[in-house]
This record gives sequence, structure tokens and C-alpha cells, in this order.
Amino acid sequence: MGVRHAPHFVMISAMLKRLLLFTSCIFLWLVGVHAQTGWTVWLYAPTDGRLLKVDNDSLILEDDRLQLLTGYSFYPFDVTFSPDGTYAAYVLSASDRPDQLVVYDTRQNSIIYNQTITQIGSEIITANRHLFSEDGRALAIGYLTEGGWEIAVIDLTAGRVTLIFRSSLLAQSLPDVDTTAPIVQAYREGQIYFTLVTLSESGQIVPIGGYAWNTQTNSITPNHAYTTLQADTFWPTGEVAQAEYLRQWPAANQQPNVLTVYTPATGQRIPIHHAAGGTVLLAQFTNNGEHILVSAMNASGLPEWRIISRDGSATPWRTTHNGIISSIKGTVDGFLYTADVIQPDGSSYTTLYHVTGNEEALLWQSDNGQTLRLVWLDGRQLTPAAHGTWAILDDIVIANPTAVPTTTPIGSNEWQAWLYQSDGSLQLIREGQTLETLQLPLNNDEDYPLQIAMSYDGRLAAYVAYTQGRPSALQVYDLAEKQLITRYPLPHDGSAYIPSQSMERTSDGRIFAEFNSAAAIGFGLGEVGWQISVIDLDSGEVSYTLRYDDEAMARYEPPSAFGVVPVIQHFRAGQIAFTLHKP
Repeated sequence: MGVRHAPHFVMISAMLKRLLLFTSCIFLWLVGVHAQTGWTVWLYAPTDGRLLKVDNDSLILEDDRLQLLTGYSFYPFDVTFSPDGTYAAYVLSASDRPDQLVVYDTRQNSIIYNQTITQIGSEIITANRHLFSEDGRALAIGYLTEGGWEIAVIDLTAGRVTLIFRSSLLAQSLPDVDTTAPIVQAYREGQIYFTLVTLSESGQIVPIGGYAWNTQTNSITPNHAYTTLQADTFWPTGEVAQAEYLRQWPAANQQPNVLTVYTPATGQRIPIHHAAGGTVLLAQFTNNGEHILVSAMNASGLPEWRIISRDGSATPWRTTHNGIISSIKGTVDGFLYTADVIQPDGSSYTTLYHVTGNEEALLWQSDNGQTLRLVWLDGRQLTPAAHGTWAILDDIVIANPTAVPTTTPIGSNEWQAWLYQSDGSLQLIREGQTLETLQLPLNNDEDYPLQIAMSYDGRLAAYVAYTQGRPSALQVYDLAEKQLITRYPLPHDGSAYIPSQSMERTSDGRIFAEFNSAAAIGFGLGEVGWQISVIDLDSGEVSYTLRYDDEAMARYEPPSAFGVVPVIQHFRAGQIAFTLHKP
């Protein structure tokens, strides 16, 4: 910790770094300079752990890389920073080792803390979560324990845990503490806000409710600030924006249809924007908290962006440049975003834009093959200005509950789910009531699988039909139209192999492309190898096939193809991410 207390050394080191970067011409490609309020950001590349610290002059102030612990080969997908950008917290995972919480000091270029933890899924750390205290000296984290869970406060100066709250203290008041886990969303003014979640049978993380732990009184109370895992916080005021499904307004298949804002001063969460006939996906505060940029799907199922003002007005926004937007951070005068541009050969690079009003300026682009996204913006430029109140859609407000329910999710007006049983039946359940029962179709000589995969909007069900224990076909059923829309026969020689875990890992919709236009299936070919097929759901025909022996796989040096099964992890923007498993 000596480096931290040597200001002259740190200043000289920083100056030398900047001078070397400048003289070596290692700076961001400056496309245009325009007047703007100063900002500094960290950009992160999950593929190789690279960190770039960039200022509003498009200069690289730091070119760093997250550090790995011995025995860990893969960098984390996401990372969160302390308010001043000094510390980075992330989780390292390996197939043969326990997960490790790591805190990295960007000034000392070293790991200052690590701890073995058991996380639920891979959701405990994202760039939008504020796990550090305001002064950056402490970190709050939630994790699983044997028979329950804990939230720990780690003093980074002392390098040890100083406070712990255990679920066993609330066994009589919180729902099913032995099957739930806390995901910390914010650490603010001695309060730790977290969302209690559970893991469904299909492996999905399901939010149950929001809570706040007062570290001074060591008490936990229900709180409506964070009821979903996709929330954004405007730190100067503590306002929280998130997408929710509220039954008071029409929705497409009970998907999130309303943008809500939580205000700490009132303890209420109010609806401010309704996606009529569409879906609200993500929200991000911009323009010093005056606006919220919303990612949505319109009634036709097409993606669009909207800028929501405090008076309730919604203005469409569309980027004028190519690329898939991968991250957004609000600034005092607008917002920054990164976009990944995919080349014809499949490679990609990242561009960084700054939007102010109707102007959109390209500041920088990465080298081809390097994709990064925004993970931190110096929020000290943001101020709690004299903002007006948010216009309410209706006179409906959701106040903090006064008691902790044991069965009803906190902050949820209604929940709905499809329940699948291995006899091929599907039940639509809403608030404990069965609304509908369906039977998935099969041929007479076929058996149902243990798992099925649902599309993100809950409209389509994909499942594998089995004949004498061998997969015979992939079928896609439209639950809304109640009809089979695709049947894709698998190889008839009996070589096709799909373990039940493959469909379990893809049950949250990731095998489906945007707007349910296509589905991807991976299967082993016994002693031969493996194959991935993409099925166009409009025509029912195979539009693309990738095999273990294709030329496209030659440069990746994959493991032996014998007994290997590809598992689809992501299907988006024409790209399929998959992992090879050997059951």
C-alpha cells in the first residue's frame, strides 16, 4: 500500500506514462473535437482483460490489463469500478477451481484483495452496479454459503471483512433463505441495497424482491429501489430507472412494458413511460439525469431507442452510424456509447461516440479484432441539479411495503410463468392460478425431453424429440398460435447426441435469434464429431451449418471432436457463441 502514500511518485509516474503514450503516438484516433464537459472513462475488453482509460480529448491516459490469479486462464465478462476509478472488482472462474472475488488497484497495477466465494450464476458483478462505498474504501458483495447466504463488507485499507449479514438471522421472515441469494446493487450512505434472487430449475436467475441492509442498525427492510437486475442509478440523486411488467397497461406476452423510476426522497417507484404494444428492455440516465435513454421493441417487434424526458415526452433516437451498441454511459451534456462493427470476414472492432443534442461525434475506434465497452465514467462531473419531478403515467405509485411477505414477490404486481413437465405438458400460471394447459406435439413413436428452451418473449418453445433414447428431431412450437412451426430431423443413423444438460443451459432463450427469426441447435455426431445447424423459422429450412471439420474451425485448434457436444450460449446480430462440452 506504500505507493498510495507517495504522491510525488504517483504524479511523476502518471506524467511519464502520458508522455510515453504521446511520444509513441499511442492515442485514440481523434476524428473531431467539439466543445463538451470534461469526462474520463474506463473501457474494458473481456477477451484479454485490457483496460483503457480515456479522457474527453480522446487521449489514452492509461493502458492496463486486469490481473489473473494462478490457475485462472479466463478474464471476467464484466467488472465494476470504485467511484474514483481506482479499484476494479471482478470474479474469476475456472472449471477446476472455486470462484475468486478479486479487487485490482489500477494505480499500483496489482491485486490488493481476493476471496473465495460461491456465486449464483454469473450475475453478481456488472458495470452498472455500485458495489463500492462512496469513498471507495469498502466493497459489499453477496454470495452463497452452505444452507444460506451472506453479504460481506470488505475494508480495502485493512484488507479484511469487517461486517457480515447472514441469512440465518432472517430465516423466519425472508422467503426460502436456503434457495435464494443476494445480488448487491448499490452501497450508499451506510445502506447496502440488494435484490434477492433464486435459481429456477432451468438455470435462470429470478428476482424475488428488493431489500436494504442498514449497516449501522444491522437490520434489513424491504425496499423498492432495485426489483430487477437490469437497473441504472443516477448517483447524485439516488434515482433508479428500470424496466418492469405492470398489468395496468397492455403488454406483449407479459414482457416488461413500463419504465419506472424510484426516488429515495419519497420511497416510491413511479411509472413514467409505457411501450404501447412493445417491450422496454434497458434504461440509462443521460444529460445529468434530465433524460433516460431507453432500449425498446416496438409493437412490430423491431428494436428502437427513445429518449424520455422528465415531462414524460418520448423522442425517438437513432444512431446514424453502423454497429451494434454494446454500452452506454450518461454525461453532463449527453451520453457516450460504444458500438461493435462486424466486418464481412467475421472480425469486429469498437467505435466510441459522444452524443450531445442532435450532434453525434465519432471519437475513436479500436484496432480490428479488439472489442471493448464502457465500464466506468467519472460521475463526479454529474451534479444533483434542480431537476423537476418525473411525470407519472397515472396516479399509480408503488410504495415501500411495511412488512416482509413470505410468499409474494416484493414490488411485483403480477407474475406469470410457463411450467413444463416431462410428459410434454405446459401450464401457463399467473399468481398461482392455472390459466392454460397445452400439450406439445410428438410423433407416436417419440418421447419427450427432460428440458425445453423458451424464446425470450415466451412465445416459442423448442424441444428435442427422442426415439428409443436417441434424439430424432428438433421441434419449435408457437404457444400463441398453438401450432408446430418447425420440425428439423436429426441424422437418422443414430449418431446424433444431445445431453439433457445442453437444453437446460439454453432454456433461457439464447438459442433463438432476435425477433424469433431463427433457432440454432448443436449436437454431437458420436464417434465422428459435432455440428451446429441454424434453422430459419419462417421457411423451416436450414440456413447455415457449421461442422467440426469445416475450414472455419481449422484456425481455432479445437479439442478432439470425439464425444464433444456444442452448447449454444448466445445467438445475436448474426453471431453464435458456443462452447464445446465433453459430457
